[in-house]
Amino acid sequence: MSNGKQQPLKVFISSTYIDLKDYRQSAITVVNRYKCVPLAMEFFMSQPDEPTKVCEKEVRECDIFVGIYAHRYGFIPKRKQKSITQAEYELARKEGKDCLCSIVDQDFSWKPKFFEFNKKEKLDAFLGKVKEKSVLSFFTTVSDFESKLSASLGKLLIEKQGTAKQKEQLASGAKLIPVAPTPYIAHSYALPPNFTGRDAEQAMLCNWLYNAKEPLLVLEAIGGMGKTALSWVWLHEEVLERKAELDGVFWWSFYEDRFETFIKHLYHYVTSKEMKVERGALASGEIATLNSILHNSRFLLILDGFERALRGYASMKAMYIQEKGLSRQKAGEEDWDKRQRECVHPHAGKFLQALASAKTKTLITTRLFPTPLEEISGVQHGQLKGLSRGDAVRFLRSEGIEGTWAQMEQAGEIYDFHPLMLKQLSSAIKRKRKKDIKDAFELNLIDEKEPQKILNKSFELLTEDEKKVATAVSVFRSSFDFDTARALFPRMNEDKIWRVLLGLQQLGFIFYDEREKRFDFHPIMRSFLYDSLTTKDKVHERAVEYFQAIPKVEKVVKLEDLNPVIELYHHLVGAGKLDEALDLLAKRLIPEPLYYQLAAYDLAVELLRGLFPDGEDKPPRLKSESAQTWTLNALANSYSLSGEPDKAVPLYLRSIFPGDEKHNKKSVAISLGNAAHMAQVQIGKLSAAGVHLRKRVVICQEIKDEFCEAAGHEELGRVLAYQGRAEAKDEFAKSTEYCKSTDDYQGLSLDSAYRSLSALLQGRLVAAVGRQKERELSLEAVEEAEKALKFAEEDAKTDVPTPRDFVRAYWMLGEVLVQVIRVGSRIKKELEIRFYDEYFQELKERLVIKTGNELGSAERCLTEALRRCRSVNMVESEADIILGCARLEWVKTPAKGRDAGKLRQIEETLKEAHQIAERSGYRLQLANLHLFCGEVLIETGQGKLLGHSASEHIEKAKEYAKDVSTFDDLYKSKNAHFYDGIEGYKMLKRGMTPKQRIENGYFVAWQIADALEKTLK
Repeated sequence: MSNGKQQPLKVFISSTYIDLKDYRQSAITVVNRYKCVPLAMEFFMSQPDEPTKVCEKEVRECDIFVGIYAHRYGFIPKRKQKSITQAEYELARKEGKDCLCSIVDQDFSWKPKFFEFNKKEKLDAFLGKVKEKSVLSFFTTVSDFESKLSASLGKLLIEKQGTAKQKEQLASGAKLIPVAPTPYIAHSYALPPNFTGRDAEQAMLCNWLYNAKEPLLVLEAIGGMGKTALSWVWLHEEVLERKAELDGVFWWSFYEDRFETFIKHLYHYVTSKEMKVERGALASGEIATLNSILHNSRFLLILDGFERALRGYASMKAMYIQEKGLSRQKAGEEDWDKRQRECVHPHAGKFLQALASAKTKTLITTRLFPTPLEEISGVQHGQLKGLSRGDAVRFLRSEGIEGTWAQMEQAGEIYDFHPLMLKQLSSAIKRKRKKDIKDAFELNLIDEKEPQKILNKSFELLTEDEKKVATAVSVFRSSFDFDTARALFPRMNEDKIWRVLLGLQQLGFIFYDEREKRFDFHPIMRSFLYDSLTTKDKVHERAVEYFQAIPKVEKVVKLEDLNPVIELYHHLVGAGKLDEALDLLAKRLIPEPLYYQLAAYDLAVELLRGLFPDGEDKPPRLKSESAQTWTLNALANSYSLSGEPDKAVPLYLRSIFPGDEKHNKKSVAISLGNAAHMAQVQIGKLSAAGVHLRKRVVICQEIKDEFCEAAGHEELGRVLAYQGRAEAKDEFAKSTEYCKSTDDYQGLSLDSAYRSLSALLQGRLVAAVGRQKERELSLEAVEEAEKALKFAEEDAKTDVPTPRDFVRAYWMLGEVLVQVIRVGSRIKKELEIRFYDEYFQELKERLVIKTGNELGSAERCLTEALRRCRSVNMVESEADIILGCARLEWVKTPAKGRDAGKLRQIEETLKEAHQIAERSGYRLQLANLHLFCGEVLIETGQGKLLGHSASEHIEKAKEYAKDVSTFDDLYKSKNAHFYDGIEGYKMLKRGMTPKQRIENGYFVAWQIADALEKTLK
């Protein structure tokens, strides 16, 4: 925390000794880690002065006082009324020292010999004063104490010596990250009472940690099996309490926070540095640093609830998902496809794969096995089943249930020894007069045919107030505090609400975290209780009133700032007020800040889905067609921007309603254009995109909407550039003419970027077929790319910055500079390129591009493009930029260094690009990737890349370059003359010939592939 110039602070450690010596040693360790000076009796007991005077002197000289108190009052010197321990504390208070005090939890087991019963009255009076006046925490184990002291000391040090930024974060309530190797428990867990057994599973985890060669263990199980509880108990009892020799311990719950925040906290924990990039994205250097540390150090990472980072469970409705048939069904029986097991964040999969070869050990608990870890060496896959027979019996007995061993075994077997179901069974039995398992059979509490009915039966045994409270609070998306719960019951006494909530906790219906003062549910229980709620609309309406009263955040910086408004939206949808929900969404969430500032496209998808209660194949349940059109386009945009263009196209086309062709022609033009440029171009349906864009232009000319028309010309020009047609320049010129006349700098930036792309493609083509214009075209591409960046900068001055425009410009600059190097051209004039801070508020760097530094300049531009691309999750551009990085790596490698080793290095980069492009169906990007692979293999004469030979890559490039448009890809108008005169319509209606698919597809790439094929032959 110190800046290195300040004197280290002195920390006095006060406590009784014999009972707390392990805790004292832990405190000394924490103080040393923060580079402070510990003052403790262990270090000054040999001084000549008597102990009381020594302690007084040290207390007066200290900066911070740490008090640790349990069940001993301590030694009282002669002729004194107070113990040395109390005197130290009171002197520290009198001297105005910062006091951090910890008291043992009264429910924590403590050795009887360390109780001073004869001084209990004095001790209670003393601790009463401590509780009133000091920063206080309650501890249990040594590791628990160490974690809490580390957090509180770290917070205090920031207040006293921290940087301005650290103090700002502290004031915002941000969670403090300790210094490794102090364990970092990012999210606490309320362990259910009477956790029993799992000895065999804990032994398996210990064997994996200490003996197994696999760095990564995936512990998979259906909900309710106790994955989190097992991991929590094992961590504390077998790792922390036994002081395992580790470089650090990191616990993260994905039930509480996203991957972006996780990676940021992990980086800070292992490096003691903050990430430079916001929203969870790391620069390539920081990624390498993190991976290197984890690869070479022995940390223990526990990633709990990782299914929330996978597509199948990442939605806002994840808290309501439960497996079908909680009994008689094994984990994984439901047919989850690979896509549902893919990571939501585009870089999470690669991060997991890196962990599988690290020295660090990583335990992942999840309902689904992550797809990126399939067939990866270094991964151990464990399936967590129900409790053992013995553990099931011991659990029921710990719950106060009577009966024979055999009867309890029989009951456990009916429920497949599922822990959550057994808890509900015990709760139901305890509500009956007789507490014997035999009576549970006789009273039909146990249903052998439909064992899952125990949820219903235990619920029916609740009081009416308990039912009312339990079902109502299930409407909350995540954990909640008492004040939030109280808002749902305006006519119920708050003491009564509190008693009911605690009663539900004891019965296993709800969790309560004493430390965080928050309630939460097991996902299965939340789902069941929400289904049982008969007054959903009314309860959601009360929640709406509560969240509407929360003041609006003045400046949104991170996604967490939006939690109240997202919760409000959730309850508006739950109350059936979908039009109000849409109004909130449009004003406060989409497009700003979720699209442009935070680029949270997956979250946007989930929010918008709430407006489709009848399914996405039906219209959103909104009153007006204009609202439905906006929603369909917004959902389509979200799908397209998150890398799912195939889902976007039908939504765009469905957003056009029958009356729009006459009464809302602008809406028709926008939807046709969006379908074309946001989705159809990327997935290789260039002819369909061309038809839609030409029709857009015609409609805009009819209604005299010049802005919309110019955008149509601009995007049509891009289609023609891919097809290698000269008319592309004419379309760009029409767009530029309008943009210049209206000072539309964003439009001008896009025009220049597309011109640069067109020149780059033509340059690659003429280089492949042996013509002489490649140098001229490469310089033209550089000039246009520079203009694209300049116009993006001008747009940022007059409006808000658009990160996508900057990413596109930096990428084009990097790509065209690589081309300049490849063809041996020379930059005619020096170009100044500027780089900015994350929010484009401050100029951070100037780079002058000139002859001789093209290589370094290309690398700087591509690095910036990739960094910003990832920070705003621009899936559409990521594979292109990564491929550009591979081209750069190849170009900067001398000919003699282009061997098999270099090919393997390039291949790792290409794998990532291929995975992204293939997953999203980006055919044009796949064509580019296979072309590059073919070129490299022809140049080196090597065997294969990505498992394919040069000829196979060329064949694949040709296939991906073909147009795959069909007549069904077009908007279907009931007006037979809708497409009259539109080029390409009749061809699609007739059906395209093989030749037409080549010439109307990505023809530039096909011709390059054809030239390479001839070279190969």
